[in-house]
Amino acid sequence: MWNAQRCRLKKQEYISCGVQEHPWRKAQYFQFRPARQSDPVLHVCHNHSPSSKQCNLTVPMRQTIFKTLWEHVCQQARHDAESSNVPITPVAILGGDFNCTDTNWGQCLLATVDTEATRRTIRQCYSEPTRQHHGDTAIVCNAIALQEDSHWGKHYPRNGKPPPFTDDHEVVIVPVLLKRPFSVSD
Repeated sequence: MWNAQRCRLKKQEYISCGVQEHPWRKAQYFQFRPARQSDPVLHVCHNHSPSSKQCNLTVPMRQTIFKTLWEHVCQQARHDAESSNVPITPVAILGGDFNCTDTNWGQCLLATVDTEATRRTIRQCYSEPTRQHHGDTAIVCNAIALQEDSHWGKHYPRNGKPPPFTDDHEVVIVPVLLKRPFSVSD
């Protein structure tokens, strides 16, 4: 969902999550161009990485997925900024079902320390502060983001209607200000 008056969808594609033993793991990549040219491009990766007894999602797999998606975002940002000397610090939201606990997210960030210079700020947003499912999070890089409770998903009945999702998830809403929380010269 987005405001088409403020952001225009420039690019969309399915990309590999980089897990060799699970080539079917893919993510949606979206690139939004803001109406104001001075605002940064917004990169969004929507991932679905189920984990079950039959198909366990290990910590190294989570790290590979995060690193692969972040490198794709940086590659796209580099492509957009080829003519400028601006350091690559893309504004990005990585969300969907990463099935990551707070500890898993920390492990993913530690495993990508070589890309730390491209991630000046990190903000984690949840479906609600008292999360009922650890997969319902989003990571926002290099932008100002706020926490907003969605109250929409598996654990919120809708007047006798069936749950809106087939698995155990809640919607994560990410209000983001498309301004970098730091100056480029920092």
